[in-house]
This record gives sequence, structure tokens and C-alpha cells, in this order.
Amino acid sequence: MKNRLFLNPLEANSLNMRLRAKTFFFASKFLPPDVRTDLSVLYSFCRYVDDSVDRGSDRKLALILIDQVIHDLERKTSSIKEVAEFLALAISRNIPAAFAIELALGVKSDLFSVRKQSQDELLRYCYRVASTVGIMICYLLGLRESKAIAFGIDLGIAMQLTNIARDVLEDYANDRIYLPTDLISEKIIAQAFSGGLREQGETFEIIKQVIKLADVYYESAENGICYLPKFARLAVLVSSRAYRKIGQNIIKEKKNYFKKRISTSDIQKQICLAEAIFSLCTNPKYQRVNNCLSHQAELHRVLRGSPGFDRVYS
Repeated sequence: MKNRLFLNPLEANSLNMRLRAKTFFFASKFLPPDVRTDLSVLYSFCRYVDDSVDRGSDRKLALILIDQVIHDLERKTSSIKEVAEFLALAISRNIPAAFAIELALGVKSDLFSVRKQSQDELLRYCYRVASTVGIMICYLLGLRESKAIAFGIDLGIAMQLTNIARDVLEDYANDRIYLPTDLISEKIIAQAFSGGLREQGETFEIIKQVIKLADVYYESAENGICYLPKFARLAVLVSSRAYRKIGQNIIKEKKNYFKKRISTSDIQKQICLAEAIFSLCTNPKYQRVNNCLSHQAELHRVLRGSPGFDRVYS
């Protein structure tokens, strides 16, 4: 591997995605080079925002860093490379900075002890930290219509729910519990990760509920594939299918869940690719906008009034 010191910024961004977002990197290979380059800039910005909270043990410093990002986004200028490159991308692709600010505010909330009281609260969080990224990708791809962006919101929610289902132990170690407390108590989760078999069973049942909820949003997101430009349909569908596979693997590997982090294998990603190609070639709903199924408004009921959300439908 080449030394990172000799990589230009865009090469470094691509390397960053390859090492730290393997599913997205795999899917991005099916995009045109210019779109892939822009996506790597967006990814690097999102990763910087996330890392400003997750990568350090000093919460005061993390708070300073994330507040600086928010301040720079509001001023539309920054000395931080990742933020400056994103701002340039936002201008060239007409991406409203409001969605990036909403992302940063959502990530900022993870600096403190996290407890989600209900499924509705969990969905609103997923919108802030993931659907905002989905919206920005829609803008990057030239999509502006709210009826198209609605499906990008759903894919963001689905993927974030998958992350939450996969990372319960890691999040718990960081004093973050995303599983709704109206479904399971913190005490049961603590005992599950201390080896309690009964508590592990109870915790896993709630994790399965989160995965099933994610499936609802994955199904909806696929109904919007036809709104995408043709060059992006395969990449987005592969990304969705490969990420959804993580949840399916979690359910299949119940005995291993409390022992290791569940992921998708390279072979499984290749199978997802083959299935996505077959779907795009044979299923009319992926091919023409007039074949698209209507978005289910109920899926966004709890998002109404969330900061930034109503902008999509303005």
C-alpha cells in the first residue's frame, strides 16, 4: 500500500472510504468517476463529523470540534480541509448546507449519554444522522423533487437502524443505548453483555424488531430506485441490498451476536451485485418513473416538525 503522505486529497478520501466503509466503497465502483469523486468528498466530510465525536476520549475537545464545524457550515467557509472541500462541493452541486448542519447537530447529541425512549424518537435520530446524508446524495445526483428525495430519506433510516442493530455492544460501552427503553430496560441490556443467557435472548428479540423495522424502510427505498439517474441505480441498489444483508446475517447468527461484530462477506456482496443486476433488468418498477410505487406517507409521520425535514417538502 502506498504511504498516505504521497496521496493527493481525493486519493486519500477514496482510501479512507475503502478502509472504513467497505460496503459503500464496493457500491461506489459502479458510479461514473466524477460522481465517485464527489461522493468521496461527501463521505470524508461525514466521516470527519462522526470522528470528531467518536474518535477521542476528551468530550470537551470533541464539543469544540463539532461546534467549529457547525459554525463553519453556517459561515460557509472553513480552514478544516474536509469541511472546506464539502462547502465547495455544496456550491457546485447545489446542496443546501442546512442538511449538513442537521447532520452535525445529530452527531453532537451522541457526545452525551444517549437513551431513546421510543421507536418514534429513534426514527427521528436516524433521520438526523443518516437521512440527511441520503438527502445530500440525492442532491449530488441531481435529484430535487420531494417525491424522489423521500425514498433517499428511507434508505438513510434503514441503514442507520442496521448500524444500531449491529453495534449495540459498542454503543453500550460508550454509554449510548439506542434500543427504545419502552421496549427493553437498560438493566437487561447490561446483564446481556455480562453473559446472562435469558437477558441475551430478550435483548436479541428487540434487536430483531429493529431489523424488521429497517426492512420496512429498505422496501420503501427500493420503490424509489426508478427516480435515480440510470448511472446511479445499480450502485444504490447494491449498497442497499448489501447493507440489508447485515441485518439478515445478524438474525441467522444469533449464537455469535454477543461474541463478534456481524458483517457481510465479499462473496455475499458479489451475490447482492448479481441479484441487483437481475432486478434492474427484469423488474419494471426499477426502470421507469411511471412504474414507481407511491411513497407511504405514514413512514414519515414522526419526522414532521423535525429540524430541516420540512424543507424537503417546501
